[in-house]
Amino acid sequence: MNLLGTFHVNTTVNERGFTLTELLLSVALFFIIASFLFPISLHVLRTHTLYETTENLLHVLRRAQSMSLTGMNNNSYGVKVHPDSYVLFEGDSYESRRIVSDEVYPLPSSVAITGFDEVVFTALSGTPADAHLLSLSVNEREETIEISALGLITR
Repeated sequence: MNLLGTFHVNTTVNERGFTLTELLLSVALFFIIASFLFPISLHVLRTHTLYETTENLLHVLRRAQSMSLTGMNNNSYGVKVHPDSYVLFEGDSYESRRIVSDEVYPLPSSVAITGFDEVVFTALSGTPADAHLLSLSVNEREETIEISALGLITR
């Protein structure tokens, strides 16, 4: 004898697929998880943008210094920072530069730059006229680039 008994379930109704309740629960769960992940992913994106912009600017500064050290075209090279871009230029100043040799690099609108707006590396020595400090920031995060009077470029 079977203690649990025998149950017979009517299976004439199609039981494949999801019910509306299951679908609504899944969508609600998705939006709850997304609401927690959105601020985290936004923070990661901003941090990456700041890091990438700092690395690119460091590269351009070191490239300008390297071009000055080698005496390329018997000229000095420098970098000019604008609110929306920065420019690697050839010449003793941005105002007296050779415009045809300008290399313009875009600056993300989320990155704010404070500090110097122009640095020129002397031909054959690669040293700037003065020490410079540049700060890049996105919201609460900040990166600093320092150029010593001896020409050492550090982060």
